[in-house]
Amino acid sequence: MYVFFNKSHEKPSKSAEKYSLLLGFFLLVVLYTSAYWSNPYVPWLSRSRPAEWWLWFDQSHYWASTLALAHGDLRPDQHWYPFGYALLGAPFVWLGRQVYFLPDLACLLLTARGFISFTQTCGITRTSAMLLFLLGTCGSQSIRSAWAEPWNTTLAAALIWNALALSAHEIWTASNHTPPPAAARGAFSLALLGAILAFMPVTRPTDAVIAAPLLIITLAALLLQCENITQKIVRSLALIGGALLAGTASAALYLAIYGLHPTQYMTESRSMGFHLEGLGWKTYMLLLTPRPWFPYGSGLLERLPWIAPGLAGLLVTPFVAERHGKWALVLLSILIVGYSLLFFSYVDLIPTGLWRYNNVHYFKWMLPGLALLGFIACRALTGASWKLVAATFVGVYLVTCIRILPYRTMPDAAPIWMVQKSEPPPSWPDAYFEHSVLYDNQHAWRNINDFRAMPDSQGDRWIALRAPFSGVVRREHMQGGHAVAGTEMLQDTPNNELYWGMHIGFRLDACWLPPYACSRKDPKP
Repeated sequence: MYVFFNKSHEKPSKSAEKYSLLLGFFLLVVLYTSAYWSNPYVPWLSRSRPAEWWLWFDQSHYWASTLALAHGDLRPDQHWYPFGYALLGAPFVWLGRQVYFLPDLACLLLTARGFISFTQTCGITRTSAMLLFLLGTCGSQSIRSAWAEPWNTTLAAALIWNALALSAHEIWTASNHTPPPAAARGAFSLALLGAILAFMPVTRPTDAVIAAPLLIITLAALLLQCENITQKIVRSLALIGGALLAGTASAALYLAIYGLHPTQYMTESRSMGFHLEGLGWKTYMLLLTPRPWFPYGSGLLERLPWIAPGLAGLLVTPFVAERHGKWALVLLSILIVGYSLLFFSYVDLIPTGLWRYNNVHYFKWMLPGLALLGFIACRALTGASWKLVAATFVGVYLVTCIRILPYRTMPDAAPIWMVQKSEPPPSWPDAYFEHSVLYDNQHAWRNINDFRAMPDSQGDRWIALRAPFSGVVRREHMQGGHAVAGTEMLQDTPNNELYWGMHIGFRLDACWLPPYACSRKDPKP
């Protein structure tokens, strides 16, 4: 424990750190292997089975694209998702249905390597860094499952943390006015960083929100380093050259598969989209608690309360971090906040899917970062800035005591964020995935894209996602897969449906902590 929180210049011996790192990597391998083979959806070795993950939507497309690339099949209908993750798996098709067992393990270990390298520029010992990484990747069964199951965010996490490590080194060099590394080594590292940054959007297009700032900030750091103008130009060209090389190769493969046309994934993602209206509400539900709006699910803080100090760390780190690592940590904080808000605004990311379908995988690269920021904030409680840190902890807790709750209203009296219909509850797939359409006084609302339907104990529940409903809502019946407009009308009677508005409250018993007070509010699950 002393080693974990020690802020002095006394550091563990190199041999002690070496053994602790070896033990940490060994634990990662053991925990990953255990999570993989104990997963109830792991495929059998030789044939498919009804519940395996290759039958899921995302994973079925990874599987098809991986096999297609391995056999040189460039037909666009075989490549739904961006092909970065499939490129990783293609050399391992000899593993059969366990094609991603080794690649994902390698990505986990490379993520650890990048994270530990990043923390060294921030004055954190490698032993402490490994403990924080174990917490952020293996601290709960849900997160271990998100690493064991095939998701393209596994490769994305490895790319992000190694890019952060390489960029942080350049920021550290510039901010501490130290000489840059030898020309050959420095050029190789920068070319590698450029290639990683260019490949990140190939794996997940949304990761451009991380890659672009890292590229700009690294170029700025190179220009601020203490060296002559020729060295600055050479090092900057190495970074840009690596990005151009990887980007050109990826563009060539894209053109070979799709030509000059957008992919079907790009088209559908654009129609689904990100929406800023209601972002505060979505952030509240995904971060704190979705109850009682959603009959099922829990927020990130409910399931992973250890990230709470990390939220304080996002605010206080610039004031308490050691000087030589401050700007790298500020950059990390900005990227975490920006990325989180982007995905909180994603229409299809809702609390039920966060754990039921393991959509928490979107955030798995961030969790070690939040563990790191929380550690720095907690450690600062023993330093000169303890009052500032303590006040920040209290402030963050008080903010999480805010409650956004539904209240009964009439359809024409207030913006309507939820409608309940009293009827025999449909099955989960029939409600959640049905391509139904609602109409209010102003718009047509599509399930999944604009609102989400789900069963509860009273019948059916329709929750607005893009904007509130306006007035009385009617639903189309589906016949033969097609909607028949106006075939059902919700009558304005209290026995048939309930309309719910939204109001903001505050109580000191935060709903993300036991006894989870909001789960007992109306409407009941």
